[in-house]
Amino acid sequence: MSRKKRTSLKKKNSIREKRIWGILYSISPPIQDLEISKPRITIGRAKVCAITLNDDLISKFHCQINYSKVKTPKGEKPKAGYSIWLIDKSTNGVWVNGQKDIGKEYKIISPVLEGGYGSVYLAKENNQKDFVVIKKIDNNCFYDAKQLDHEKNKIKFQETLKKIEKIDHNNLIKLKKVINTEENIYLVFNYLNNGDLTNRILEKGKYSESEARILFKNLIETIDYLHKNETFIGVLTPEIILMANQDSDTDICLSDIGITHLIQPSKRNGYLKIVTNTRPPESIEGKEIYNKTVDIWALGVILYFILSGDQPFKEPRIDGLSLYKQINKVKFSFDPKEFSNISIAAKNLIRRMLHIIPESRPTASQILKHPWVIGKPNLIKYECEDLEEFLY
Repeated sequence: MSRKKRTSLKKKNSIREKRIWGILYSISPPIQDLEISKPRITIGRAKVCAITLNDDLISKFHCQINYSKVKTPKGEKPKAGYSIWLIDKSTNGVWVNGQKDIGKEYKIISPVLEGGYGSVYLAKENNQKDFVVIKKIDNNCFYDAKQLDHEKNKIKFQETLKKIEKIDHNNLIKLKKVINTEENIYLVFNYLNNGDLTNRILEKGKYSESEARILFKNLIETIDYLHKNETFIGVLTPEIILMANQDSDTDICLSDIGITHLIQPSKRNGYLKIVTNTRPPESIEGKEIYNKTVDIWALGVILYFILSGDQPFKEPRIDGLSLYKQINKVKFSFDPKEFSNISIAAKNLIRRMLHIIPESRPTASQILKHPWVIGKPNLIKYECEDLEEFLY
């Protein structure tokens, strides 16, 4: 490399280093404010630290402040913005905004994304090799200016968490621990890094009917287990159906069990703020109804998606119906291009799950007896055939 190019490169690096992304304001007079331009700085007693503090209560390497662009999962549209997070490297814990950080128990590796109701971090339990996912929920998520039962909402959330902690199923992401602080609730889950059902369908195009049956049976058995334990998902979407491993297209794990719908609507982020096409007519346009029948509707949408690679309710439509009107009137069809080779039994099951009357939808236990699920689709020869003998 020529001297001129090296000089130019040094200037560019110098400019990059001087880009200030934050300022640490001192609350102790002897310590000056510090402008931060590097993506990572360390605070501690060691002389190599960016900020050196000579105090016996400070560890040699006390904590690390990090800055990076927001990372998005593979297959999703990149998101603009940056994340700042702190890693506790101390032996006695770090206090942030007057409260001790969870870094004493867990080492935050990096922010993953903004979830439906708070920040999501990739982390490791101290002295452990396995990764975990930590979901941080602001306590303000339970408070809404239009409602008065704020404390009741929080108590209900805590009761739900206790119930979820006791749930143990191979197809459910395990809630390992709940950490309560004055400002936040931290939920620690097992970590999976194999993508979700949406990503897998985008890769495959769609599932064959035989593959779809295996996957859907795994899914409905899991939902049946939850419903029998008086728990439901509430906001069931393909994005919370995670793939259990890279080599199987049919082994799945569910996350966000019975949690998201308890967060106040005005506090939710991302896709949870809009009307998703997995929500039924009774739970759209601000009605916010969540129960077991809502899960069943979502299963109907998801089975349609698995078999066709498309959505039953979507915008834009040729007839001009909005997404809300399509859902409210249950206006969908089986496109011959995608469903010509799909059995009548599969389409029958989808129609029954997407019934406009919640009470008329089959339960998870009844779905497990459906001819299509048990692998006997020929028992249904006509779409209008009565299934009462199978479902009841």
